[in-house]
Amino acid sequence: MHSAPWSVGAQGSSNVSHGCVNLAPAAARWMYENSIPGDPVDFTGSSREFQPTEGIGVWQYDYAGWREQSALR
Repeated sequence: MHSAPWSVGAQGSSNVSHGCVNLAPAAARWMYENSIPGDPVDFTGSSREFQPTEGIGVWQYDYAGWREQSALR
Protein backbone atom coordinates (compact mmCIF):
# COMPACT_ATOMS: atom_id res chain seq x y z
CA MET A 1 0.00 0.00 0.00
CA HIS A 2 1.48 3.31 -1.04
CA SER A 3 0.66 6.76 -2.28
CA ALA A 4 -0.02 6.78 -6.01
CA PRO A 5 -1.06 10.27 -7.11
CA TRP A 6 -0.72 9.22 -10.77
CA SER A 7 -3.67 6.83 -10.49
CA VAL A 8 -6.12 8.80 -8.35
CA GLY A 9 -8.63 9.10 -11.20
CA ALA A 10 -8.75 5.32 -11.65
CA GLN A 11 -8.69 4.26 -7.99
CA GLY A 12 -11.79 2.35 -7.01
CA SER A 13 -12.95 1.76 -10.57
CA SER A 14 -10.10 0.37 -12.69
CA ASN A 15 -7.20 -1.99 -12.14
CA VAL A 16 -4.18 0.12 -13.04
CA SER A 17 -1.65 -1.55 -10.75
CA HIS A 18 0.63 -4.55 -11.00
CA GLY A 19 -0.31 -5.72 -7.51
CA CYS A 20 0.16 -2.69 -5.28
CA VAL A 21 -2.70 -1.02 -3.48
CA ASN A 22 -2.57 2.53 -4.81
CA LEU A 23 -3.82 5.23 -2.47
CA ALA A 24 -4.48 8.91 -2.98
CA PRO A 25 -1.86 10.97 -1.13
CA ALA A 26 -4.25 11.99 1.68
CA ALA A 27 -5.38 8.37 2.18
CA ALA A 28 -1.78 7.16 2.20
CA ARG A 29 -0.89 9.76 4.83
CA TRP A 30 -3.86 8.63 6.95
CA MET A 31 -2.74 4.96 6.68
CA TYR A 32 0.84 5.86 7.61
CA GLU A 33 -0.28 7.89 10.63
CA ASN A 34 -2.96 5.46 11.87
CA SER A 35 -1.60 1.97 11.32
CA ILE A 36 1.34 -0.12 12.41
CA PRO A 37 3.17 -2.96 10.63
CA GLY A 38 1.15 -6.13 10.94
CA ASP A 39 -2.27 -4.48 10.93
CA PRO A 40 -4.63 -6.65 8.86
CA VAL A 41 -6.02 -5.22 5.64
CA ASP A 42 -9.40 -6.49 4.50
CA PHE A 43 -10.29 -5.97 0.84
CA THR A 44 -13.99 -5.71 0.03
CA GLY A 45 -16.16 -4.87 -2.95
CA SER A 46 -15.28 -7.73 -5.25
CA SER A 47 -16.80 -11.15 -5.72
CA ARG A 48 -13.44 -12.52 -6.91
CA GLU A 49 -11.26 -14.12 -4.24
CA PHE A 50 -7.68 -12.88 -4.01
CA GLN A 51 -5.42 -15.81 -4.87
CA PRO A 52 -2.24 -16.76 -2.97
CA THR A 53 -0.30 -16.47 -6.23
CA GLU A 54 -1.22 -12.78 -6.51
CA GLY A 55 1.03 -10.42 -4.60
CA ILE A 56 2.92 -11.60 -1.54
CA GLY A 57 1.30 -15.01 -1.22
CA VAL A 58 1.85 -15.69 2.46
CA TRP A 59 -0.54 -12.88 3.40
CA GLN A 60 -3.47 -14.42 1.51
CA TYR A 61 -3.57 -17.65 3.54
CA ASP A 62 -5.43 -18.15 6.78
CA TYR A 63 -3.27 -19.60 9.56
CA ALA A 64 -4.24 -23.21 8.84
CA GLY A 65 -3.45 -22.78 5.13
CA TRP A 66 -0.14 -21.12 5.92
CA ARG A 67 0.87 -23.91 8.33
CA GLU A 68 -0.06 -26.51 5.72
CA GLN A 69 2.83 -25.24 3.59
CA SER A 70 5.40 -25.72 6.33
CA ALA A 71 8.05 -28.42 6.07
CA LEU A 72 7.61 -28.87 9.85
CA ARG A 73 3.92 -29.83 9.79
